[in-house]
Amino acid sequence: MTGSVDAQLRASSYDCDLSKALLSTKPNSYMVKQCTKGYYGPVCSLCIRDNTTQYGRTSSLSCQSCRGKGTIVVAYIASILLVLIFLMCLTHITLQENEKSAAGEPNAGRISEIIKGLTLWMQYMTLLGGINIPFPNTVHWVFSAVSFAFATVTSGSLSVDCLLNVHAMNPALQRVLWHLAIPVFSLMVLALVQLAWWWYTQPSAPRTVPSLMQNPVIVSRWHASKPELKRRLLVTLVTVIFYYYPSLLSTSLSLFACYRIDASYPSSAVAYPQNLQADWPLGYWVPDMSKPCFTGWHLRLSLPLGVPLLVLICVGVPLLPYLLLRPCKTQLQTPPVKIRVGFIYRSYKPEFWYWDSVVLVQTLALATAQVSATALNTYFQLTVMLMILVVGSVALPHFHPFESSLSQRVQVLGLFTVVATATGSLYFLDSGKVASHAGLNAVGVLLLLLNVAYLLLVALLLAVAAKDFVKAHLGKRFAKVITAAENILNALRAWLSKPFGRGHRRSPHRQLALAAQNSVDAAFDDEAQL
Repeated sequence: MTGSVDAQLRASSYDCDLSKALLSTKPNSYMVKQCTKGYYGPVCSLCIRDNTTQYGRTSSLSCQSCRGKGTIVVAYIASILLVLIFLMCLTHITLQENEKSAAGEPNAGRISEIIKGLTLWMQYMTLLGGINIPFPNTVHWVFSAVSFAFATVTSGSLSVDCLLNVHAMNPALQRVLWHLAIPVFSLMVLALVQLAWWWYTQPSAPRTVPSLMQNPVIVSRWHASKPELKRRLLVTLVTVIFYYYPSLLSTSLSLFACYRIDASYPSSAVAYPQNLQADWPLGYWVPDMSKPCFTGWHLRLSLPLGVPLLVLICVGVPLLPYLLLRPCKTQLQTPPVKIRVGFIYRSYKPEFWYWDSVVLVQTLALATAQVSATALNTYFQLTVMLMILVVGSVALPHFHPFESSLSQRVQVLGLFTVVATATGSLYFLDSGKVASHAGLNAVGVLLLLLNVAYLLLVALLLAVAAKDFVKAHLGKRFAKVITAAENILNALRAWLSKPFGRGHRRSPHRQLALAAQNSVDAAFDDEAQL
């Protein structure tokens, strides 16, 4: 009897139109009742923003309650100012190290190499944190702190949706344009800073354009110093691209990220296939699942904007180091080439001058896995990213591309920390609920300690490497503290290199303590004399 009733219902011409209920944000609508608070729409993927409820997108398929607009504005301003200061300092240090490397000084690029390793760790941790994993608070704190460095372009800690007008333009499109505009804005600001510095450091240069144009001596001097300006702008461009590359990749690839909803089920397995509301065979756009992919609105967006971005960012950027260095491949050790583009290859052995392109390709693979694997569940998404990280962690020590063992260790330890964090994150996807809550928290604490230990090590290495820079720019007062840190690090190296045998007159622990105490006492004595 039941079978005949189902057959009659399928044969009937009655159609249930649920399209309005599917996208309704009213509190009593069907989909809002089915979803967690703050969500609505297909597979509960959209964030509610109306007069009573304010939620914004923080990651793929994840919404967060909006904070006050004043708090978000202050946080975004603080984030972009810190990033601009960081990039300006990195650019200045890179330019100085270029000159030292061209002059033949040893260890000329130690500071920028350590910072590059730290930046790569932050980028990979940000990509890993973009996966919807139920992290405990200990690990979530790490990802929130790291994502704040990229808050203006990832919305990992703050949602830009909470600042934008949802009625003026599609929220997902506004988010894409915002994330593309921030790197361009940062590049323009830093380029203007370099232009102003170059202009005002010209000897006897007039401060107005008309007087410049009327003085042939200044005009000739300006033409002679143009290579200096080009060099500064090139370093600024490459630094900004390297820093923002993961966010640019995620934004560009997200334009083609689609998720099949009802179309993934065969019609024979559904009781009433005529009532399926999200059955577009090409899927729905992940940033806004009310838009079917590659038709209508999404097609007009993805073709003129997405295709050029894919070519420029996914193909052009990884080839950029290779294209800059290939014409002067046989002259890489000459001072003119070192001072112009030495920052790209001076960290590596001569046979690995192209290694920056390898790093960018690995970043491209990770971002692609994070964005494209959204159609899979979180476990497979994390597994694909972990496979890419393992390949990189094996290739790096095998090829040993870095000239300096210190830079090699910073990169290897940073990649190891990310791999260990990704592996430990598999425990938080325990669908069988085998692990206890206390066990998951213990794993979270271990991952937190691992990442904090890496940050402390990088901070100590930076303090030692920056000793000469601090002496030149901040005076002797801070240099004494750096000298104390260097003595402690040297004592730590000596302690690690000696065996723990009874034949030594003084134990390594005692030697480390005495060296640390002597360096601190010397620093305070010099401080008192100052």
